[in-house]
This record gives sequence, structure tokens and C-alpha cells, in this order.
Amino acid sequence: MNGDIWFVADSMHCHHGFLKTFTKASNLFDVTATQDWVNCEARADIEVDNTTILKNVPVTWLLFLEKQISDLHSFVKQIPVLDPAASLAWDENADCYGTQHSSPSKFSVGK
Repeated sequence: MNGDIWFVADSMHCHHGFLKTFTKASNLFDVTATQDWVNCEARADIEVDNTTILKNVPVTWLLFLEKQISDLHSFVKQIPVLDPAASLAWDENADCYGTQHSSPSKFSVGK
């Protein structure tokens, strides 16, 4: 008899857990569906310097464009900047501009 009471208590606890999970999942589905339906209808123009370059662009494409611009910005930020005082000359062997090669300074290692 004592085992039956535990079984009922475990079943109630399990049932409560399922209800909580289904309620949260239902809310997630509602939010996601609402966002997707709005994204199907939302549109905007893209303007640069008060000139419209694209009209009636779907918001999903604007989100895609935003990510591409962000990725490009991250890439450009990582490009090293050369010292403006360095003189650049065309290097035929490397097929690009480069700085003049200089021999490293000689130094002595302490005793």
C-alpha cells in the first residue's frame, strides 16, 4: 500500500512537469509563428544619403544583409594596418607591395 502512494505522487509530479513543458513549448511556438508571419509582411526601403537604392525590401533580406555587413566589418577590422612611415615598393618576387628589407639589429646576450 505504501508503494501505491509513492506511485500516485510520482505520477502527479510527472503530470505537472509535462504541463509546464507543454505550456512553455506552446508559448515558444506562438512567439516564433508570430515573428515568422510578421516577417512575411514587413518591408522597408533602403536609403543611402537620402537616395533610395532599394524599395519594398522584405525584412528577412534586410536581416540577412545586416549579418553580411556585420561579418564584413569584423573581417575588415582584423586587417593589419601598416605603419604610415614605412615606404612601400613593388616587390617583383612577391608580386605585391612591401617594405624595404632591413637586417635585424645585432645584440649581445648577457652573461
